[in-house]
Amino acid sequence: MNLDAFDTLVRVTLAGSAAILAVLLARRALRRRFGALVAYVAWTLVPAAVAAMLLPAPTHPVVALAGIVRVAPLQAASAAVVADALDPRIALFALWLAGALLAAAWFAQQQRRYLRSLGRLHAREGARIVQSDSEFAGPALVGAWRPRIVLPSDFDRRYDARERELILAHERVHFVRGDAWVNAFVVALRSLNWFNPLLHYAAAKFRIDQELACDAAVVARFPEARRQYADAMLKVQLAGQ
Repeated sequence: MNLDAFDTLVRVTLAGSAAILAVLLARRALRRRFGALVAYVAWTLVPAAVAAMLLPAPTHPVVALAGIVRVAPLQAASAAVVADALDPRIALFALWLAGALLAAAWFAQQQRRYLRSLGRLHAREGARIVQSDSEFAGPALVGAWRPRIVLPSDFDRRYDARERELILAHERVHFVRGDAWVNAFVVALRSLNWFNPLLHYAAAKFRIDQELACDAAVVARFPEARRQYADAMLKVQLAGQ
């Protein structure tokens, strides 16, 4: 078995964890100094660190050395086979792969359960905004492949006209920024790094920064409706509970 994959996994985990710690330590200061959007964008440091570790290392010319002690080919090959068989990295890599598959299956089951809870969806305003039969569905941007804004069945009764406008503006910011794709990418990272509690903790903080950045965009667009927007978001949270 080629153990380069395991060594790469270790390097990527260490680099990603270091980047996560850096963002966790800096996010509040960034938000106070530069705003919620900058704190949210700072999370791109994590995939950047991972990508940097996946780049091929620079190669150096190999200089042939004279006088190397010769080893019998059969003895060298046998020693290599025994060393690979006894290497604990093989078992650890197999354990990681099994855990990643189980984590991906668990997240997929969670998503299917959530989609079933939405009930039937009816077109409301084009293909991007739909309304559920359930009072407990959304408002939320749902789906990575075909993101749609899902509204609860009592959306028009629960919120007044201004609140509806602000809530839809909030979900449209998520849609325009591609947050559905970003969240799917985070789930993929959590599946691959199921063993890393730091990443699962960071995912929760990431979602908070994502929502705060979205809130900041809506408030910047509707500065006169700051209080109404806060009330609308509070009603959304209470309804979700």
